[in-house]
Amino acid sequence: MANDDPRLRRYWHVACRAAALDDGPVAATVLGEELVIARLDDGTVTALPDRCPHRWARLSDGCVRGAEIECPYHGWRFDGAGRCTAVPALGEDAAVPSRAHLEPVRTTEALGLVWVALDEPAAPLLEVPEWDADGVVAVWLPDTDLSAGCAQFVDNFLDIAHFPFVHRGTFGLEDQPETEPFAVEDTDGGAGLRVRYRHEVANPEDPAVATGEHPLVQFRSMEYTWRVPFSARLRLEYELTGVENTILVFVTPVDATSSRLFCVLLRNDVTSPEDPRARSAAEFEYRVLTEDLVLLERLAERDFGLAVTEQVHTRADRNTIELRRLLGAHLEGLDGAAPGALDAHTVPSLLEATP
Repeated sequence: MANDDPRLRRYWHVACRAAALDDGPVAATVLGEELVIARLDDGTVTALPDRCPHRWARLSDGCVRGAEIECPYHGWRFDGAGRCTAVPALGEDAAVPSRAHLEPVRTTEALGLVWVALDEPAAPLLEVPEWDADGVVAVWLPDTDLSAGCAQFVDNFLDIAHFPFVHRGTFGLEDQPETEPFAVEDTDGGAGLRVRYRHEVANPEDPAVATGEHPLVQFRSMEYTWRVPFSARLRLEYELTGVENTILVFVTPVDATSSRLFCVLLRNDVTSPEDPRARSAAEFEYRVLTEDLVLLERLAERDFGLAVTEQVHTRADRNTIELRRLLGAHLEGLDGAAPGALDAHTVPSLLEATP
């Protein structure tokens, strides 16, 4: 599959952060569709094509007037349902051309984000139990444009075996390359998965490491959850420090060759997003992300192989094999066809045949 697979229109994708709308309309591109996202004065959020039907000015360059978006070129106004309500050059009582109306796009707000679905959504959003929990602070990383496919990013995010190599400069332990066996649980009726894994990592974020009170290498427990198509959560618990950190990633297909990443950390060891420890945590996580992008943006293929027979796999890839199976089955289910990727009974036998 590729970023421009038309079946991806049947899922929710992030258009922008909700806070970005405080400054007026925002431009967003999702699956090649250029949209304007705006919060109207009544608090509702609307998404419309980012092109005025008059002279094709970008509505995202305009402004919000009450419960409407105003075009910056000639002042045409559009309500939240896309209906053109005024053409100032014709006077207040003039009829509006029937072709002036725009088709709105489905929107919803969740997890501090504005989501859009270009067609009827086929799956709900990722569940994040710790969102808004007492003592948990959301720390956002900069929104990041990627020269990589969404599925490739999620595949990398779920991958455990790359830690000692790709992340040797941050938390990976080069002298511990082996991935211990782990189980994968299908969730949400085949729309998601869950993995739990305990291992040792370098923890330079622990301030007691610098003083010698704690060792650099510490145990942490991980819980991955993923929801079709490109949303994932990684819950980290550091046993020695008691720090709990959730990393949420949401990847939006912008067009055939590029994606946009929205990432937020949920931390229990900071008091606010402005806390110096919060900024330090975000900087560290951005270093980790940069290590991944150096590799991901140079992959030989931009398309993501859903059929597991296209690549060589081992038991260390159990969760990313399941990602391919579940995502492939869900996409093909939208076509009303039987899944063409490996079925659930074939995956274990494949894994048993690998070293």
